Amino acid sequence: DLAAESVGGTGIVVSLRLERVEIESCDAGVRATAMALEWEGTDASFELFCVDSLFVENGIGILAGVDPTGATQGGRVTARSTSFEAHLQAATLTGWIPLDLEECVIRGGGDGIRLVESSGSAVACTIVDNAIGVASGDPQYTSFDLLDSIVFDNGDDLLGTGLVVRHCDIGDGDFAGTNGNVSADPLFWAAEFGDYRLAAGSPC
Repeated sequence: DLAAESVGGTGIVVSLRLERVEIESCDAGVRATAMALEWEGTDASFELFCVDSLFVENGIGILAGVDPTGATQGGRVTARSTSFEAHLQAATLTGWIPLDLEECVIRGGGDGIRLVESSGSAVACTIVDNAIGVASGDPQYTSFDLLDSIVFDNGDDLLGTGLVVRHCDIGDGDFAGTNGNVSADPLFWAAEFGDYRLAAGSPC
């Protein structure tokens, strides 16, 4: 589902919606870039929506950012109820654009979420068994809100600055005791089978 339209005569917005799609074994599952001077001198930005989809064994699941040649417009990535599994480098890698994740599972790979001067949020997400759970950059340019999420059993759960963490279970104890955050076994139903529902008695 791909659509492009001119907005106010000043630029073009390309919208891509992926719903119930499986993307497997690619260098980048989806690559999205805001373009400068690509379409008859008109800036082009993008909106990428992923819903109920699966990214598995990709180098990078979603790679999105701004064209380094000087795009003046950016883009936005939104994923809901989407799973990222066994990614080699990163489940999501975004640069200079907002990233919003909701009820996503990111497991078993390199970096879960890697932010390069990006903003956005992860709400009710489960990020487990990655080399790094969430990796962020300079707080002057990065502002990412992690809310009601579980980041557990990664090599390093949270790396970097620019993160606001609220009501989360962070396995290595980062932010524990502040803003409603805890550090405790979330008691997944059957993590060994990829079932991250919470069992009775879970602190989450």
